[in-house]
Amino acid sequence: MISRSTLCVLVLACGLTALKAQTIVNTVVDSTVHTTLETLVTNAGLVDTLSSTGRSFTLFAPTDAAFTALGTNTLVSKLTSNEARWKPLLAETLKYHVLEVNSSVLSAQLPTTATDFNTLATDMDSTAVLTLDNQAPQVTAKAPGINAGTVNPANLTEANGVVHVIDQVLLPPATQRDVVGVATGNTDTFSTLVELLTLADLVTTLQTDNVTTAFTVFAPTNAAFAALNPGVLECLKKPENKATLAELLLFHVVSGTVMSSGLTDGAAITTLKSSGTQTLTYSATGMTLTASNTATISSAQDTIDVLASNGVVHAIDAVLIPSDLTCQYSVVDVVVGAPALSTLETLVTAADLASTLSSYDRAYTVFGPNDAAFTALEAADATLHAKLASGEMMWKPLLQETLKHHVLSANTTVLASGLPATATDFATLATEMDMEAMLTISNTAPQFTSKAPGSGAATATATDVTASNGVVHMVDQVLLPPATQRDIVDIATSGGFSTLVSLVTTADLVTTLETDAVATAFTVFAPTNAAFAKLPAETVTCLTNNPPLLAELLKFHVVSGTVMSSTLTDGQTITPMSMWFADNEFTFTAAGLMLTPTGTGAAAVELNNTMLDILGSNGVVHAINSVLIPPGFACPATVVDIVVGSADHTTLETLVTSVPAVQSALSVQPADLTLFAPTDTAFAALPAAMTGKLTGADAAKWGPLLAAILTFHAVPARLPSSALTATATDVATVNSAEITLVNVAPQVSAKAPGEGSATAGPVDLMALNGIVHVIDAVLLPPEATRTVVDVVADSDDHSTLETLLTSAGLIETVRAAGATDMFTVFAPTNAAFTALGDTTLTCLQAAGNEALLADILRYHVADDVIMAAGLPANVPTLATSFTTNTIPVDSISAVTADILAVNGVVHSVDAVLVPAGFECTIPGGNVDVTTPAPGDSAAGRATGTSSALLAMLALASAALLQLVFA
Repeated sequence: MISRSTLCVLVLACGLTALKAQTIVNTVVDSTVHTTLETLVTNAGLVDTLSSTGRSFTLFAPTDAAFTALGTNTLVSKLTSNEARWKPLLAETLKYHVLEVNSSVLSAQLPTTATDFNTLATDMDSTAVLTLDNQAPQVTAKAPGINAGTVNPANLTEANGVVHVIDQVLLPPATQRDVVGVATGNTDTFSTLVELLTLADLVTTLQTDNVTTAFTVFAPTNAAFAALNPGVLECLKKPENKATLAELLLFHVVSGTVMSSGLTDGAAITTLKSSGTQTLTYSATGMTLTASNTATISSAQDTIDVLASNGVVHAIDAVLIPSDLTCQYSVVDVVVGAPALSTLETLVTAADLASTLSSYDRAYTVFGPNDAAFTALEAADATLHAKLASGEMMWKPLLQETLKHHVLSANTTVLASGLPATATDFATLATEMDMEAMLTISNTAPQFTSKAPGSGAATATATDVTASNGVVHMVDQVLLPPATQRDIVDIATSGGFSTLVSLVTTADLVTTLETDAVATAFTVFAPTNAAFAKLPAETVTCLTNNPPLLAELLKFHVVSGTVMSSTLTDGQTITPMSMWFADNEFTFTAAGLMLTPTGTGAAAVELNNTMLDILGSNGVVHAINSVLIPPGFACPATVVDIVVGSADHTTLETLVTSVPAVQSALSVQPADLTLFAPTDTAFAALPAAMTGKLTGADAAKWGPLLAAILTFHAVPARLPSSALTATATDVATVNSAEITLVNVAPQVSAKAPGEGSATAGPVDLMALNGIVHVIDAVLLPPEATRTVVDVVADSDDHSTLETLLTSAGLIETVRAAGATDMFTVFAPTNAAFTALGDTTLTCLQAAGNEALLADILRYHVADDVIMAAGLPANVPTLATSFTTNTIPVDSISAVTADILAVNGVVHSVDAVLVPAGFECTIPGGNVDVTTPAPGDSAAGRATGTSSALLAMLALASAALLQLVFA
């Protein structure tokens, strides 16, 4: 039996035991549904932490069933393995179930809306938060792919906190990502690392997910890579250096999960680099890692001890370089790798200089303008910037010259410390073609100053960025070579081409050759003063007196684009900018550097090999030792010579030379003429019927009409375009008809009814006897726009004849028919009809004599174009019924001869013509009219005109016109 005293002792002992403080760990240990959690808390080394009574904890405790629900997978195997490499991940997972707040948060205290709460895992991972609410309550992990865990029961309170039982394991972000995922999830810090891991084919390796493999990655930040020599980085990115890049990256990777707290001072850390230098040294002072250089481990949240499902990541502020790293890189690699030199990189590639500057056969010292420098250039000179950045072939030489001006010609690496204390001129790669392309350099700042006019000092923003073949100094301004500061005219002016400059000025080509536009560049084969001195004095005089022709000859020396001598190939055909010469091209011959105009008898011209490739801001100049002369070139004495020498006026040349009188009139000297010269295209636009008359088989018969048209284009005075006014002015031509001139364009228009205007250009082509203005349409004079009927209709002296035609309704029919035929009409005047005698009229008007009357009218028409001077002794007519159907020329008395029309010629006569041997008998009557003896005429014996005859003529008109003009 137990004594009373013993019982009291036992009771007191039990009471004291019952009064001993219980912790949340006791709750887990005492629970029959938390055996897995109990084991894991012990394995993770968290018993002491969670047993502490120095603070309060809120624990969400997954049941055994919750762990069972995770299934059998790699993650579960890692968490339950009790291996050191997975202890940090297990601890992270368990701490993710404990709120960071130093308080026991009961379910009633949970907010009514979902709210994020930090956990003990949030210390190192800001994303490791839980989302809680009091609906059930449910607890939701914010990590992707995790469903809500339901609490039941809740509020198991202990001395150091409260336990809420949940039916799901809450997986923190660390379990949802691998070490590569840590980097890809933080591109602001690790994007460069991700890029390099991809290039090195290490992504898959570092995504390894098994129980036996874990990685500790000392991850250089973007800033760390940016601080690396950009040439090294660019070198490592090259496909041929993939193995070297992989070794460098593996020099930052350690096997296992090494937390920062597990690093010991002075420890030698063996990396996964496969050979050579493999070890890093850790110093607790400053948390640094040392190889050939030193990197500091970050202590900031989300950058140190960033756990992943297969390891841990620590950010470091420098790329660790093993002492045995070898990667040969050029100054181009430095440019390509430097973010601040992206524009320069683009331009070096566009200029085809990357290969040159990547050579390891020599050393280069490069002054590289940064992006801000090119932006400043664009603001200062947008056109020059646009040329350099255009990518156009015409600007490639200027771009090359500009970039070469940033590279010293000396085969040496000039560091900032090796620059002279006083300003000193240095030759550049551009100096080879331009002795003025020097850089003035001093080591103050250091500053680098281009010697080209208008280019200021450029200050170095970064110096001594070394490469395997040189060094790059970054500068804040583009160093402009002399070529960018001068145009073609400047080159000629300062280069000893004074005669050329004088002639270019006379030809009004200065503004053209000073054109400063992205779309325009010139290559000028520039005759030296000695070359022009070889020309005959009279040729030079003629050219200076004929600016348009001079301009064409000078443009025969100008090619569109920038053609460097090195790009010329043997046998290459070159087309200059001139327009007037039939053979408008020349050929390059490599032997002797010769240019030979195309065509028979052309003289070859030698390039001056001491004055080639003189670049300017709008092209290039090559000196030549003689003037290029197109075959057949001659300084025109007359306006006809200009036409003959023009490739665009072959039709006009043919027509003018086919009419000797016109050719003579336009060739006379001395004279003052202005010729408006239609081009071949203008003549081709004429109606086919007109072209047939002027150039067809019957062209000789239409000579008078052609002469009228040609002389309608000539004015008997010198009228340069500057003399034309803005107001339309009528000017008489050599034809006597007027044309209307205005100086808009200038435009030249014929005053003939219904005719449009012809635009002139080029203008002011000078000959000794006048001026030629080229026009784009043929000007048709009145003679070329009216028919023989129009001549009659427009004449007050032929109203009787017009009345007869009108009464028959055949005026328009005759006009249309006359467009394709040719006639000579002897048109009796009104007085001629009045003078016809009554006896003859009475006979002709008699019924039954209609055919006789029609034939009388046909007797006034010849089926040809016969000018007065060319009338034969007997003029054949269209009459058919008379003994003699020809008109004796001495019986014709013309009032006005040679009135031209588009379908023939009209001679106004003062008598109605009656053929010799003419007899008229009135059927059934006794009137007999006989033509008098030769030399007399029926008209001479007429005493008046009867109304009956007029009526009879009107009735006969239809038959006559059908026979004559159909």
